[in-house]
Amino acid sequence: MFSEVTKEEGVVPTKLDVSADDNDGFNKIMKSKEEYVYSVIYNYKFTIDGSIFYDASFRYETSQYDKLSINTKIDYINSACLKIKKGKFISPKKAENIVMQKGMNIIDYQSIDDFYYSARENGIKSIKKNVWIFKEKIKQQTRTLVLSAKNGKILADYRQ
Repeated sequence: MFSEVTKEEGVVPTKLDVSADDNDGFNKIMKSKEEYVYSVIYNYKFTIDGSIFYDASFRYETSQYDKLSINTKIDYINSACLKIKKGKFISPKKAENIVMQKGMNIIDYQSIDDFYYSARENGIKSIKKNVWIFKEKIKQQTRTLVLSAKNGKILADYRQ
């Protein structure tokens, strides 16, 4: 289920709601030969039983790269959703409960992904691993909690 879809064209944001059964918007743009003189950005929050499991932005321009990037994201979203439903990944609700037990009260961002960034002595490193990422912003500081998507173990807890 898609929810809270935001479409931004230039500086005019509008809110939309669509469901997984209604792919007309995606298909129309993906198959379109029309050339855009500006980009359109859609921000989607994909949900299972009302809990967000993937947060994605799709940018539509004339570029073939955009279409390939969108297809890659959609494939990952479908794969992650299937793994959650089959019990290979913990559910969004269980992940939310874990971070709330760790003191995260106001979740500004949550998504499942196949990598995360970790601070190391010699800089930031990208780690390939299926993870839940949660963020909370309090005052001017953002707290990030990263959990293993498979078992909910905390992999990172840091503030920026």
